[in-house]
Amino acid sequence: MTAGQVVLEASLDVAGKPSDAVARLAYIDAFYQVGLKNPIDDAICAAVKCDASRVTKLGELPYDFNRRRLSILFTDGAGATPTLVSKGALDSILEVCTTAQGPDGGSVLIASVRDAVQKLFLDLSNQGYRVLGVATRALEGEPSTGLADEAQMMLVGFVTFADPAKPDAARTLEDLAGNGISVRMLTGDNRLV
Repeated sequence: MTAGQVVLEASLDVAGKPSDAVARLAYIDAFYQVGLKNPIDDAICAAVKCDASRVTKLGELPYDFNRRRLSILFTDGAGATPTLVSKGALDSILEVCTTAQGPDGGSVLIASVRDAVQKLFLDLSNQGYRVLGVATRALEGEPSTGLADEAQMMLVGFVTFADPAKPDAARTLEDLAGNGISVRMLTGDNRLV
């Protein structure tokens, strides 16, 4: 039914506005991971053009199906504070966030934006986009990281993906229905997508 080609549609801040900073963080997370190769990370690396030459990877918490997120610890230039970036299913990202990035770049309590974040997630999902959350945390003086560091993070935004329907998908479904065949779809996406 779909083209089978996941593409990065947008990188958005917490308010839903396009964000190069979120795109760059998603790129660092996708590019430096060495765990499971997947179409989501491939789509990010293919779409985002940014200079990550100063980035040094310090550690990785690989994706797993329980946490539903992937984290990379990195520095962005000599002497920079190590930063943990996590990308994953929005609910899994939100459960480790205590703050969100506000419009001025500062932080606000996650509770103050949770309803707006959920509304944006529902709106984007209803438009057919797969939505992942992106969060960060500075880890002063940490040369490596563990699962306990995925806490007290700041939600910085979202990356959205599309797997466009084939041009003839509607006609195919009509033809199948006309022949008495009903279709059931199995997907890893949320039910709204």
